[in-house]
Amino acid sequence: MSKIAVYHPVFGHGGAESVCMHVLEALQEDHEVTLVSMTEVDLVAQNEYFDTNVNPNIGITRLGEVGKVLERSMSVLDRTLSNRFGRLHAALFSRHARDMPEFDLIFSTSGELVTERPSIQYIHYPWYNRTQLPEHLRSQSTIEQTYDRVCQVLSAHDTDNLAAHRLLTNSNWTADLLQELYCVDVETIYPPVVTGKIDPKPWKDRDRGFVCVGRLDPSKNIHQNIEIVDQLRNRAHDVHLHIIGPAEDQEYSRRIERLADDRPYIFLEGRTSRERLIELLCAHRYGIHGMENEHFGIAVAELVAAGTIPFVPDSGGQVEIVQELDILTYNSVTDAVEKADTVLSNQDIQRSIRDSFPDIEKQFGPERFKQEIRTVVDETLSS
Repeated sequence: MSKIAVYHPVFGHGGAESVCMHVLEALQEDHEVTLVSMTEVDLVAQNEYFDTNVNPNIGITRLGEVGKVLERSMSVLDRTLSNRFGRLHAALFSRHARDMPEFDLIFSTSGELVTERPSIQYIHYPWYNRTQLPEHLRSQSTIEQTYDRVCQVLSAHDTDNLAAHRLLTNSNWTADLLQELYCVDVETIYPPVVTGKIDPKPWKDRDRGFVCVGRLDPSKNIHQNIEIVDQLRNRAHDVHLHIIGPAEDQEYSRRIERLADDRPYIFLEGRTSRERLIELLCAHRYGIHGMENEHFGIAVAELVAAGTIPFVPDSGGQVEIVQELDILTYNSVTDAVEKADTVLSNQDIQRSIRDSFPDIEKQFGPERFKQEIRTVVDETLSS
């Protein structure tokens, strides 16, 4: 039995945390697992949220007082400056966490970690070296660029150090990006998409409307989703839109609220229960996703698992979920409207698209993910 540290400095309720919880679940039976995080983690609540079964009594360490101090500092800044300094504090924590000699293996589920210990690192998107990203993905403002450099310096990030470790990521798109950025080999292991409670309704019984899932943030382009639905209604399609997700950017959220107030066919659901989310997904025919260069897109995979036909930007890892079908990938609002109009107007095309979709449980499900993780860990330990 090996001693394994699962490193995840800042805990929330996103895709990275889902990966972390499923990694813990995958390894806890065969290894002595310790979660390393600077934030306090309620594993019972996380199990309920992610539908996992992590032993709530596994070891958790914040590496002494350092983690507690950093968390308190982050909490103070978040209250005054809107949750913008998680990466900065994680960079400081990673510098402190680089030497953990008591473990046989470190498994980072939250990006790049400089360490001399054997490690596996699941990189959802580059945390550092962002000035070398392709121009369309690079931070544009001077403040953002400065913040990126400060985080990189504080973390003691070392590109050469990455080559000594096993690197994983969430999609082929992200793998290509990381390989270009760091000149290292990166393997794709799609993140776990929980589908156990999803029970799609028959197509004929579904509402002729759209669902989109994502926080109210400018990067999610919710306003464009509304514009697409507007134009489809102008083409005589009697469709509506449910918007599911928490309000994270207050100014943008108010903008979306104003747009919804003027349109009786736009329903702002806000942060919903898992049960309500599944109910809406399974009851509608169509989905729409607005974020460009989405690293993977668990929401898109859930839309497919629920039996909807989702339309997604022609960028990022999300195109892999919809089998790179041209009819479902768009590069502008006009393009999205044209393609959605074609699909909504033709039942044969709808049937063909649905028949072409992958088995989400088999290709993206949690059991597949956990088995792949166990294999990677066994190979790394044996080598």
